Amino acid sequence: MRRSAALVAMLGLATSGGVAHAQNAGRGATVEERERRNLGNVGARIGSFVLEPTVSIDARYDDNIYATASDRRGDVYLALRPEVHLRSDFVRHALDARAYYQRTLHAKYEGEDVAQYGASVDGRYDLAAYTRLSGRIAIDHAAESRGNLGTFRETSSPAEYDRIEGQGTVAQEFGPLAVAATGRLRSLTYSDALLGGVTIDQTYRDQKISDATIEASYAVHELTRFLIAGTVERRRFVLRPGDPGFDPVTSIDRSANGYRIEAGVQREVTSLITGTVRIGYLSYDYPDPKLRDVSGFSYLADLRWNVTGLTTVTASASRRLDETTSPVTAGNLRDEFALGVDHELLRTLLLSADIRYAAVKPSAVLADSREFEAAVGARYYIGRHVRAQAELRHSQRSSVDRSIAFKSNSFLVGVRFTL
Repeated sequence: MRRSAALVAMLGLATSGGVAHAQNAGRGATVEERERRNLGNVGARIGSFVLEPTVSIDARYDDNIYATASDRRGDVYLALRPEVHLRSDFVRHALDARAYYQRTLHAKYEGEDVAQYGASVDGRYDLAAYTRLSGRIAIDHAAESRGNLGTFRETSSPAEYDRIEGQGTVAQEFGPLAVAATGRLRSLTYSDALLGGVTIDQTYRDQKISDATIEASYAVHELTRFLIAGTVERRRFVLRPGDPGFDPVTSIDRSANGYRIEAGVQREVTSLITGTVRIGYLSYDYPDPKLRDVSGFSYLADLRWNVTGLTTVTASASRRLDETTSPVTAGNLRDEFALGVDHELLRTLLLSADIRYAAVKPSAVLADSREFEAAVGARYYIGRHVRAQAELRHSQRSSVDRSIAFKSNSFLVGVRFTL
């Protein structure tokens, strides 16, 4: 639920109103932003860069690690995550690089142990005072959560995949008018999985997603901006009809072409309350007759309210068509609503609470589902280099299809060291 205002400002564009957010990032700082500035900004300076190595160790108990409706199984596991963050401190331009490795170790079900790792580079080049180029490259080896709507829950270990993402943005300001164009390409490649002692080739899940967005905002004055954004998207799976391995009887062509256009307003009611509302239309066409084309009303809204200097409330609502790698559906129309509260009880102790609700409708003739998640947590700083944390979380999905329904509760305690 938390948003990275610093990243939005660096890139100069985000599809949820990045042109305007970049200009307002310094006003009405939230509890989380103050936490990052006052307690989290540590590291070793190397010339014009700051190097920030961290090591996180978390212990979590999950009472339903396989995310099943019946035969619930609990386990305790450790997650070890070393990470290196290198960020620039230039007067102009910006460069931000990260690399991480994460390993989980389960006490009972060792098949759930996975290694995830990756690296990313974000950069911004200021051609002139009002012209910016920005880009991002990220490579990750990741594992799907057992609660993922499209994953195999019966495999002996979580499904693993490689993700490559590239993005480029050109942003230009013409007085009160700001315009930005972004192109993005993502690639997902899945590793083989073991199901009942049989190796499953997951090539059918491999896909490439490309999209292009043009966004413009116009400042009526410093507190109000009107926004308009349009996105076209192309989803292509590696296996298409006619390719070896594609079964026209049991398989579906999940590739699609789509677009989304929205207009709205960003309003800074006071220095403590900022909100964005966009409404519009989305449409996705599927060539396979087994799939329903998706079209209709779309929306995006978010609100940030610094109730006091010590409490921040955030709220959001959106409709989108999720990508999915399920073999029997190609996209999930998702209406999602979220609410979060951060409270600075002490300068070194921060409390948080989050809830999320989503209604999910698949594009194929499958069962709808409802998701609900709630969490409470605390972060405590022991000096500037050590942070302890705890979290209690409840997650559930309800559906008439028992194969995708589940409930789980988890409790986490952990510590993060900044070297």
